[in-house]
Amino acid sequence: MTTISEKPASVDEIKEGCLRCAEICRHTAETCDDADCKTACLECADACEACAADPTDENRAKCASACDDCAEACEQCKGPGCAECATVCRECSEMCEPEDEDEDEDEDEDEEGMSNRLRGHAGLAILNRQACHPVDGWYQIEQRGEIVNDEVDVVQAIDGTAVNAIVNSFKATAQAYPKSHKGAVWPGMVIDIDHLKHFKDKETRAYGWLKDVENRAGDIFGKIDWTPTGKTAVDGKEYQFFSTEYKGKDLQVLNCKSKPVRMRPLRLGGLSLTNMNRDDKGLPITNRGNHNQFRRGANASVAGDQPQLQSKLMTKIATALGKPADASEDLLAQAATELRAINTTLQNRVTELEADNQELVTAQVEHDLERFKNRIKPESIEAVRKQLLTNRATTLLTLEALIEPGKSGQPQHLHNRVGAPTPRVHLSEDGQSDEARQKRGVLSEQKITEWQMQNRSSSGQFPTYDTARGMCRNLYPELFME
Repeated sequence: MTTISEKPASVDEIKEGCLRCAEICRHTAETCDDADCKTACLECADACEACAADPTDENRAKCASACDDCAEACEQCKGPGCAECATVCRECSEMCEPEDEDEDEDEDEDEEGMSNRLRGHAGLAILNRQACHPVDGWYQIEQRGEIVNDEVDVVQAIDGTAVNAIVNSFKATAQAYPKSHKGAVWPGMVIDIDHLKHFKDKETRAYGWLKDVENRAGDIFGKIDWTPTGKTAVDGKEYQFFSTEYKGKDLQVLNCKSKPVRMRPLRLGGLSLTNMNRDDKGLPITNRGNHNQFRRGANASVAGDQPQLQSKLMTKIATALGKPADASEDLLAQAATELRAINTTLQNRVTELEADNQELVTAQVEHDLERFKNRIKPESIEAVRKQLLTNRATTLLTLEALIEPGKSGQPQHLHNRVGAPTPRVHLSEDGQSDEARQKRGVLSEQKITEWQMQNRSSSGQFPTYDTARGMCRNLYPELFME
C-alpha cells in the first residue's frame, strides 16, 4: 500500500529514481531470455530516462505506466534480476504517478491521517483443535482475496500479482543478504507479537524467524523456525493468529479517487503473532494430523482436501504393502498391523534360534577343551576358548598338532646296569637311524606349534600350519633334513 501520508517526491528525487530504475531495467533486459520481458524492460528504461530528463506530468504518466507494465512482465517472467526489477519499477511508478489536483480537501485530510504501514491479513489462526504443526514446517501466512482494513478504510488486494511480487521480493532479499553482510547466513525475518517491534518502549523478542516463502496455489506459505519462546506461546495458545504487515512504500494504489482505497501489497514488511483476528474465516497455522497440510484458496475450510503429496505417499505405502493403489486407509492400516505381527513373530523365532545355537556352540567348545586339556597350559585355556568360538576348525588342527606330555616319541632312557640289553640301532640307506629321523620329526612339529602359539594375532587367531612350517624351515633347517 502507498503511504499516502508521505510527502510527494521532489523533482530531484524523481530524476534520481528514474535513472536508477532505467539502469536496473537495462541490466535485466541484458540478462533475461524472455522476449516479452526484455521488451518491457527496454521500453521502461526509455520512459524512465525521458522522465528523468524532463519530469513533466505527461512524461511522469508515461513512466508510471511503463513501470507498471515492466513490473508485471518481470513478475511473470521470474528471470535473473526480475524480482529486483519488479520491485524498483513499482516504486518508480508510485513516485512518478502525477498528483490529482482535483481531490477534495477533506479527502486529503483523511489520507494524511493514515498510518505509514498497514497490518495485513490477521485471520490465519495459529492453532486448531488438535494443535498439530505442519509436517513440513510450512505455514500459510497469507491468502488470496480482498482483505478489508477498517482501521484506515483500505482494501488490500491479495491477487496473483501481489503474491508473486511478495514471494519474489522476499527471496531476492534472502539471496542478497550474504553479499551485503560479509557472507553472513540469512537469519530470516523476525516474527514478533502484535507488531511491537515498531515501538521503542516495547519488547523486540523474536518468537520465530520466517526463513522462506512460497506461492502455493495462489496462497503464501512461510517456512518458520520457531524459537523456544514462540513455540511455547503457539502450543500454549497464548497467540491465536498470524498478522502480516506491509510498509507504505511497498503498496500499489489501484484506485486513488474512490473509497475505500484499494491497494496491492508488493513486499512483505513483517509478520507477527496476534489475538486481534479481523477475519472469522481465518485458517489455522497448525493443522490436524495428515489432513490439509497445504491450504488452497481464500475460502479453504479447516479440514480442506487431502494434499497431493499425501496422496502420493499413500499410493507408495499401498504398493509396498501389496495392496491396490486406491486401497482405503483402514485396509492399509490392517495390512500394516498384520505385517508388524509377522515381523514380531519372526524376530522372536530368530532370537530363540540364536540362543539355542549359542548353547550348542558353547557345549561343543567345552567338549573340545576337555578333549585337549592335556595339551593346553592352564593360563592359555581362556585364549583357546575364544579362538575355538571364533574359528573352531583351524584351532582344532593346531590342538591336534600339539604333543601330549609323556607322548613325545622320544626313546626310553638307557640304563647302564649289568644285564641291560644293548639297543639295536636300525640305519636307513642314507646312514640315518630311524630314531633320529623320528626325533627330528617330533621336534619340528613342536617348533611349528610353538611358533603358531607365539605369533597369534591380537584377536587370538593362529597363523596357518603351512605358514608356520615355512618359517620354521628357515629358522631350524637341521630339523627338516630329508
